[in-house]
Amino acid sequence: MNQPLKHHYLPVFYLRRWVGEDGRLVRYHRPPGRPDGKVVTSRVSPDYTGFGEQLYTLHGASAPQMIETDFFSPVDNAAAPILDHLIAHGPASLDKTQRWYLARFVHSLQLRGPHSLTEINAFVERNLRENIERLDGPAYLATKQEGDPDSVFDDLLEHSPDEIANTGKMFLPGLIEHEFIIQLIINMRWEVMDLSAATCTLLTADRPYTTSHGFCDHSCVLTVPLSPIHLFTAANDIGQLQKIAAQKADDTVRDANKLMTELAVQNVYGSTDSHLEFIEQRLRRHTEPPVPGLITRD
Repeated sequence: MNQPLKHHYLPVFYLRRWVGEDGRLVRYHRPPGRPDGKVVTSRVSPDYTGFGEQLYTLHGASAPQMIETDFFSPVDNAAAPILDHLIAHGPASLDKTQRWYLARFVHSLQLRGPHSLTEINAFVERNLRENIERLDGPAYLATKQEGDPDSVFDDLLEHSPDEIANTGKMFLPGLIEHEFIIQLIINMRWEVMDLSAATCTLLTADRPYTTSHGFCDHSCVLTVPLSPIHLFTAANDIGQLQKIAAQKADDTVRDANKLMTELAVQNVYGSTDSHLEFIEQRLRRHTEPPVPGLITRD
């Protein structure tokens, strides 16, 4: 059986909510080779965007695609029908199991993208280096020969590069299913806001998950655009949801789109090409670093 090599960090079922009659959605991005650095648009199929080639592949492992096939596929397959149900009937209609599956999916959107995975890999490698050097470094240096790598970790990198490269990826399922974080999301007050009254539509991006504060903060608000007119919001304080609900729909869409575009690493997506000027003013340029994610945030 052919193993999947295109690993979607933005699931196809999720992006399909932005497609038009031609089965495509609008991708906004700054092409690296464009001299003026301007944002351009293109119509793309959900199957051919929002993925990384072998993004979760465990190179050198006996089951190299296990994270994609045994973890992310079940995560997405479980969430897809629940997301339909959530939009149609609201959060109160979900049972405990559905709420857990959806909380897991929402949390996965924070960690599964290429930029987040790079952050996780760097964090894990740094800590792995510190621990290995602390435990095994003195013995290695005591027997080190001329021409050997400078440290025990560098020696490990030289002889077992795949094991080091795979370590961060192996942490992904545990980070995403972190019981404490999942329960915090489940315990928040959920709402799906219908913003069809707004004069413009919601955008999504390669980092579609946003939080205003840490999960344990009373003021925390979590948002994920679910379609051009539906915004998932969750908060610890119902007053925060009431405040958003009291805004004009245009203001809520503008605020959500601004945050979505400013957090994007490379790609923003919409159902139309009418957002070009708005995104041009806010999408980062290649010379600017992405906004830090959860792992690198102080």
